[in-house]
Amino acid sequence: MRHPTTIVLALLLLGTACRSERPAGSSASTAPFRTSAEQIEHGREVYTDSCARCHGKSGEGSSKAPPLVGQGALPMEPRPAQKRKQPFHTALDVADFATRNMPPDEDDRAKLSERDYWAVLAFALSANGVDVSAPVGPTNAGGIVLHP
Repeated sequence: MRHPTTIVLALLLLGTACRSERPAGSSASTAPFRTSAEQIEHGREVYTDSCARCHGKSGEGSSKAPPLVGQGALPMEPRPAQKRKQPFHTALDVADFATRNMPPDEDDRAKLSERDYWAVLAFALSANGVDVSAPVGPTNAGGIVLHP
């Protein structure tokens, strides 16, 4: 029988190896965020790794994608010729669209966890001045009204 310490060490090394294979920007953890600040910071990191190449370094938008932060960000009605067809009344509407369509490439989308998507949304909301006093998720996103 192997020594218990050897088994524990082997499991820790295996877990570390598995985590290191995850793509940059994705979350290895599935634990809920303890604070909104923790979620927003994770969202900033995921945004930088997975969204900034199209939406701009600071979310200002580009010729490839609309702004996510600042003037013109997250408008209620879709822009002309935009992929989005549904209005953005609440943060839940944004989450629904983003999880099905962003990033545009399905392989890139598959690299992001549900936790990552909620974190990016919390980051974008916070960057737009929305008070994110608790971690954003499916239980409270419908109550975050973007366009009263």
